[in-house]
Amino acid sequence: MDFFQRQEIARRNTKWLEVYFALAVIGTVLAIYLCAVVLVNFELGHATDSNGNLILWDPQVFLIASLATLLLFFAAASTRFRNSPAAAVSWPKCSVACPSTPIPLI
Repeated sequence: MDFFQRQEIARRNTKWLEVYFALAVIGTVLAIYLCAVVLVNFELGHATDSNGNLILWDPQVFLIASLATLLLFFAAASTRFRNSPAAAVSWPKCSVACPSTPIPLI
């Protein structure tokens, strides 16, 4: 197997990882929404409609839950990107653990 075949396999695997990640984000948003709508409806006392069916669709709760989840994902991804070696060109690398002046040895 040569370089180009391995590169094509890596690209194909990357596309599948992106699909799996998107499905994971959608699943996480839906799971958090389901928990939020059940908690909100039971807390407010209107968990069922007039026929006794459980109310699972609340657009306001969905908007808040999905935006909060996506904001959390974005914050985690941006933090991860900022700390990655690929971002070393655009972000300063030195911190308290890496002083600019050498520490004298005793």
